[in-house]
Amino acid sequence: MPLYPPIEPSKVYHLPIDTLHTIYVEEMGNPQGIPVLFLHGGPGGSCNADNRRYFDPTRYRIILFDQRGSGRSTPLGNVTDNTTQHLLDDIEHIRQHFVIEQWMLFAGSWGSTLALLYAQAQPERVLAMVLRGSFLARQRDWLWFIQEGGPRFFPQIWAEVVDTLPVETSDLSMTDRLYHAIFSDDEKLSQRVSAAWQYWGRVMVNRSVDVDRFKAADFASCVNHSRIELHYAKHAYFIRENQILDNMHRLPKVPVRLIHGQLDWICPVESSYLLAQAIDGASLQVLEAVGHVAGESGMRDALRDGADSVLSELA
Repeated sequence: MPLYPPIEPSKVYHLPIDTLHTIYVEEMGNPQGIPVLFLHGGPGGSCNADNRRYFDPTRYRIILFDQRGSGRSTPLGNVTDNTTQHLLDDIEHIRQHFVIEQWMLFAGSWGSTLALLYAQAQPERVLAMVLRGSFLARQRDWLWFIQEGGPRFFPQIWAEVVDTLPVETSDLSMTDRLYHAIFSDDEKLSQRVSAAWQYWGRVMVNRSVDVDRFKAADFASCVNHSRIELHYAKHAYFIRENQILDNMHRLPKVPVRLIHGQLDWICPVESSYLLAQAIDGASLQVLEAVGHVAGESGMRDALRDGADSVLSELA
């Protein structure tokens, strides 16, 4: 099942959220359709043109935005007043800007974290959720990526990351070593570590070392993305340990579709399994031979089907 045809935004907004941050938002589709908010991954990621194409533009009012410090939002890479609660407040700000009473949340990875937290805080605003490769933002989920899981799949690539870090920080935790290097005033160190870190993520996402490395022209982007990512990781994503699973009773009783790749090495499928156990009526679709990338053919098809299926449930 192909995605819907390419579509350009009918309107683009640069919303001033406070005296520092301005959020990039785009809107398209049917102004009278079911409102759907797309929440991208990261932290530090951004939306792209394909993210618009999961939704029938004749039946959905489609809204995408780049989170604080990310993508086309400004200032890029800035972590001042940039926490999970700020992002949740931004979602509410966008909803109020568009005068939307209720909307569907369509999210992947870190975006799923935000979707679940938002739905627990604002249950009356949520019509339905489609969540891909959910990330519960527990300490074990982060440590899987840098300690307990990922480095065991690609020890040679992880060794490259470690080799970029100053030896004098070896007594610190890996999270702190990465954080201090990426935020270092030594620009060359920050760029070197950030490029290695982003390559590590690229290898893990694709489950292959046969992916492009970052060139000097990419270093600034690597630093900006890495700063947002490590800022959130160092602060335990600004939520309590196990906060999402401990508050499942706060979720609205709405259609929830969980989609996860069996070979997701970024966010193991356990997270979606636990969510399915805790959400009454939720459907869990586990895709064989599919990983974390939304653009993999099996995942792409499942996401479009998920958006289409919710339409029939809400009709």
